Amino acid sequence: MALAMAANGASGVTQAEILAALDIDDLGMFNLAAAEFIANANENEGVEFNIANSIWFNEDFLGDYEIGFSEDYKRIITSYFAGAAERVSAENGADIINNWISEQTMGRINDIIDEDLFSDIHDMAVLVNAIYFNGLWANPFDLALTRDDIFTDRNGVESSIPFMMQTRYFSLYESNYFRMLAKPYEDDNIRMYLVLPKVEERLPFSMFEDAIGSMTMHDVRLRLPRFEKEFLHDNLVEILQEMGIRKAFEEGHFDFWDMIYPTYASGYPIAVWIDDVVQKTFIEVDEEGTEAAAVTVVYMVAEVLSYRPSPPPIPFYCDRPFIYFIRNDATGDILFMGEFAFAE
Repeated sequence: MALAMAANGASGVTQAEILAALDIDDLGMFNLAAAEFIANANENEGVEFNIANSIWFNEDFLGDYEIGFSEDYKRIITSYFAGAAERVSAENGADIINNWISEQTMGRINDIIDEDLFSDIHDMAVLVNAIYFNGLWANPFDLALTRDDIFTDRNGVESSIPFMMQTRYFSLYESNYFRMLAKPYEDDNIRMYLVLPKVEERLPFSMFEDAIGSMTMHDVRLRLPRFEKEFLHDNLVEILQEMGIRKAFEEGHFDFWDMIYPTYASGYPIAVWIDDVVQKTFIEVDEEGTEAAAVTVVYMVAEVLSYRPSPPPIPFYCDRPFIYFIRNDATGDILFMGEFAFAE
């Protein structure tokens, strides 16, 4: 969703690469679907599931207060992404955005924005997507049954951690490649799927989705770790480039012109590109349910191309006698002419 917001301000190769990586065939249709998805999520009563978007423009960008997000771009963000479009200064921008993120994620994601945000004159804007989920299990685990046991990680290292225990009927699927169990939340339309691979090779996610329709009820003894994880994903640029998004990160191009107004500063064109993409995630799974949050931030930078300092003004001092005249340039007629030769 954060990258789709960027795509709405892009054109040409940049937009095409972003949409291809996101598997979006029609951006207009995606915008409509996003609006419907956000409205549905935020109105869900069975679980707490909130999606919030915002775009923040550096009002100190290039020292020109008149430059900002274009009206068309702000309309798209507010209409389809239920997003706020704000201006902040380099002095307090990080605090304001971090407070907004913390509020949207119920305090689970904090300080993702560094204090030196907008410290460079070319730091133009950030686009933010925040998601918060809090769902109670339809059938909670019994806290009295939680016991420490051994978990073996991918490298074979063993650790003693708390495991929750529950025996009841669950939707289950099994193949030669994996086993999958579904544990529902209070809203039965939302379930957590747990997948145990049987093979070492990487399995496509579509394989799991295809199996959902073939799940059947079985009496199962479930043992699930109780865990809390927080992680900062700061290598997304490399991942996105591998997915085919390259032009968006190249300096000095104009495919993001639609995002800002005006696209010229001091008579020179403004080039805009993505400087970085980071994501911070949080999830806690315990006996009562699941709480999760994620924030994605897209950092936009820009510069005025072919910029050069204006030459010093040419002196023209009427500090000695001078001639003046008034002329009708349409006819060439001189209407008045005189000479200023004396100050008195």
